[in-house]
Amino acid sequence: MDRTVRHNGQPRPELRDRDRPGHPAGSRLREGPAQRLAVSGHGAGDGEGALAVLVDEVAVEQRGDEDEPDLGAGGPSDFGGGSADFDVLAPDRESLRPKLIWFNAGLTIALLTALVIGVLPIAVLFMIGCGLALIVNYPRLEQQRARIASHADSVVAVVAMVFAAAVFTGVLSGTGMIEQMAHYLLTAMPDALFPFFSIIVAVLSVPFTFFMSNDAFYFGVMPILAEAGAQHGIGAVEIARASLLGQPIHMLSPLVPAMYVLIGLAKVDLGDHHRFAIKWALVVCAVVIAAGFGLGLVAIH
Repeated sequence: MDRTVRHNGQPRPELRDRDRPGHPAGSRLREGPAQRLAVSGHGAGDGEGALAVLVDEVAVEQRGDEDEPDLGAGGPSDFGGGSADFDVLAPDRESLRPKLIWFNAGLTIALLTALVIGVLPIAVLFMIGCGLALIVNYPRLEQQRARIASHADSVVAVVAMVFAAAVFTGVLSGTGMIEQMAHYLLTAMPDALFPFFSIIVAVLSVPFTFFMSNDAFYFGVMPILAEAGAQHGIGAVEIARASLLGQPIHMLSPLVPAMYVLIGLAKVDLGDHHRFAIKWALVVCAVVIAAGFGLGLVAIH
């Protein structure tokens, strides 16, 4: 049977013999100096004997306190005190390489430059950069394996999400479902609402960019909406501006890989993240749409 006692969420060692109820040594420690003085048979008039007993008992208590682990402030549960939850952010973590800061900065700049120029495909560039960083910063195989394992949870989750998002987007685009949804939306919309069409597009961009990828929305839905707007005298530029006003909520979409990396590092559940952040993202979207209308970026025709 596991007799581990927990204190402040942390396991404590099994009780020692002297700490168990009924043990003479434990009872002696739990008693105060005055009680132990009375048991010892020394009265208040026995000055030297009483002083000797008190000194002895205080010393016993101090030794007992020193043996107890300190699980309060500054204990293992505190940040930087050995907690594995935030080891990736700890300022004194073992994975830091301060002596290689200039090499890592140069490698990062070179990688970004190669990405902008388009020397090689993005995946190839990142594989080359990752390999060089691992070999230089962690020359031993054990170190490289530990670094890869520390990021395995985030990598697996993001890769699985990317594949799932690709399948979802491919089904929507390949089967023509996106175009049919856009046509159905335009067919069901009364003609009296078309003067407000750019504002409607701005409002629709909020759920559309959350539930589908940017590629699917901007290359699949937007051409149809822009064509419908042109038939009612609304320019394609205004429709394009309206479609961008829902972007504040897009970074909360389950189809954004970066969000999984961030919540993995912060040890936050996706559901908790959405429950906290979506309401504020909706408020930001409403403010942006209102500001766009006030500045004349979208208008009533």
